[in-house]
Parts: sequence; structure tokens; C-alpha cells
Amino acid sequence: MRSPQLDGQPIAATDAYFHESVDAAVAKLDLGAGTLFSQIEQLAGVSVGKVTQDIQAVAASADIAKALDLKRGSPVLRILRCYIDPKGRVFEISVSHHPGDRFAYSMHIDVDG
Repeated sequence: MRSPQLDGQPIAATDAYFHESVDAAVAKLDLGAGTLFSQIEQLAGVSVGKVTQDIQAVAASADIAKALDLKRGSPVLRILRCYIDPKGRVFEISVSHHPGDRFAYSMHIDVDG
């Protein structure tokens, strides 16, 4: 669970899955100390070569709704991220659910003339 410090309303519920090759590092993760992938990088000696990200609007399941203090079926954004090392091996997959009114995504595209 991720909550901002001001009002305490949850901004994300995340499930993370790790390759067995980083099991020892997973046991040492500090959920309050920054991103999981950066901790895995430091603890397991792996590096991120690429991250894929898929964003989809979905209806909150009963479990997600409860975790995020929403009504079941409320709109949420599901973000699936795969963290891949430079050799193409996936070492972490995370699935985050964000309430629609508590998430903003910004992308900037520079167009060469």
C-alpha cells in the first residue's frame, strides 16, 4: 500500500513478483524505503536494462476496492510493469492499482521538425 503523508488516503495497492534468482534480496526489502526495483538492484547486484509499462482502466475488484477505500467496481488504473535486466531477463513484475482520481500520468513528446 502506498499513501501520501497528508490525508492518508491510499494512492496505490501494489503486488510485486520476483524471479527466484533475487530471493535473498527480497527477504531484505524495506517497503518504506523507496522503490522495490532500486532496492533489488542494490541488494541483488542486478540492473534495469528496460522497463515495460502497460496502463489499463479497469473496475476495482472487491479486494482492491477494500484496500483503496473505494466502492467495488469503481474505476482504477491498473499498471503492469516488467523490470528486465540488460540480458533480457525479467527479475520483477509489479501490478499496481490506482484510484482514478488519485493518479495522473504525463508524457511529453518532442517532435523533430
